[in-house]
Amino acid sequence: MKLSMKAPTQHIFDYVSGATVADPVERHLNNTSIVDRYEVFEDSIYDYKSKKFILQSESFKKFQKKLTLLRRNFKTPINESLIDECVELSNVIIDITI
Repeated sequence: MKLSMKAPTQHIFDYVSGATVADPVERHLNNTSIVDRYEVFEDSIYDYKSKKFILQSESFKKFQKKLTLLRRNFKTPINESLIDECVELSNVIIDITI
């Protein structure tokens, strides 16, 4: 199944700042499940039910790369540019296959 999504700014910020270990895409995909079914990687999503890695779109890969970069470079105190980058990333449409 293919779907498109935008990650909420708060989910992005929580992940980047270390407030949660749940990737924003992973949070979205596992939102309706009692048990986490999906695990997100930089270029794929692992489906625990089917036990398969599903390669993802370029938009997904670019989103994940930027998200990883923001997380690696996170510093306190939080500055305005970090918030701006989280907002900008939340406007990206991510194409996902599950």
